[in-house]
Amino acid sequence: MRERNDLRSETKILVVKLLGAPAHLIKDLALPFYNVNDNVAVLTLRPDFDLIRRKTLSQQFAETCSLGPLAINLVFDPAVDDQITVEPVSEIAGTKIAHCNASHLDNFEAFSSLIIALGLPDLRLPDDFWMPVESILTLRELEILRLVYQGFSSKKIGEYLAISHRTIELHRQNCSSKLGQITPLLLETLFSTMALETYYWGLSRWQVANTAQQHLLMSA
Repeated sequence: MRERNDLRSETKILVVKLLGAPAHLIKDLALPFYNVNDNVAVLTLRPDFDLIRRKTLSQQFAETCSLGPLAINLVFDPAVDDQITVEPVSEIAGTKIAHCNASHLDNFEAFSSLIIALGLPDLRLPDDFWMPVESILTLRELEILRLVYQGFSSKKIGEYLAISHRTIELHRQNCSSKLGQITPLLLETLFSTMALETYYWGLSRWQVANTAQQHLLMSA
């Protein structure tokens, strides 16, 4: 049986981008998150192996887990069904988008189950098992990587955050040890909100068109 640390080294990184969820529901999860803007929060997660003690489960996870981060774009919609939807509701530019409601953010077990179902859909757990997620990056690390994504140097980031650039470099090294090489593609996976913004824009246009159509029908 593999050591748990060996399995951790192969863990899929799950980058969760959550659109429109009430702040208090996210805070209640007690997981570090970073607000990219007023509507989108980012969490960096991975499965927690503390409950994976059966050899069969460990082997199954190793077989279904591939390296590299996966972006999970969640749209908060209080009207959707409580049932976890593993298949994406829609795809924009190859990026999967799914919906969640308040029950999915109501407690840590429900949120973990949602993320595992969406991030590792081929993993089959026994009915009496659930796999928790754990955070990878701290809030400070997310903040620094966000500034790197925006094109700032370590020196400029240090000036902006009022800490030394050497401390910034240390944080960046810690991020690399957790995520691997910090490439433009990785930063794009972490912080790009294009898919969610495109989805929101399309939804807004549909709502406007639908409202206009209803007004026309009522006035006819």
